[in-house]
Amino acid sequence: MKISKKILVGVATAAIAGLFAQSGIAQSTIQGQQSPAQPQMESPQAPAANVTDAQLEQYVSAAQEITDIRETYISAMNDAETQEEAQAMQTEAQQQIVGAVEDAGLSVQAYNDIGQAIQSDPSLREKAESML
Repeated sequence: MKISKKILVGVATAAIAGLFAQSGIAQSTIQGQQSPAQPQMESPQAPAANVTDAQLEQYVSAAQEITDIRETYISAMNDAETQEEAQAMQTEAQQQIVGAVEDAGLSVQAYNDIGQAIQSDPSLREKAESML
């Protein structure tokens, strides 16, 4: 089950990272693919030690909700009959993802920062996985 936890954290991080990207990049993010225009960069952000347990719990809560949203919209987008319909669904999904992050008590920027910290700090990643 540990592998699925890693996937959940990674998918949620990727989904939120594409929120404000241009349409093609955001759509590929929602579909679970990484666009070449989204290089993974090492974070110049604050060290992982600055992520509190409460923030990590908020992150994990949001990540789980984002995974559910992503799964729902992938199916719907695959059934879309037109590009316009798919783009409307993508916009709706992005709004729901932002809502999930904010409902968990984080800003989109804070969510992204925590996600980057989790990717770069194995002990923080392990701690997040244990919360799933």
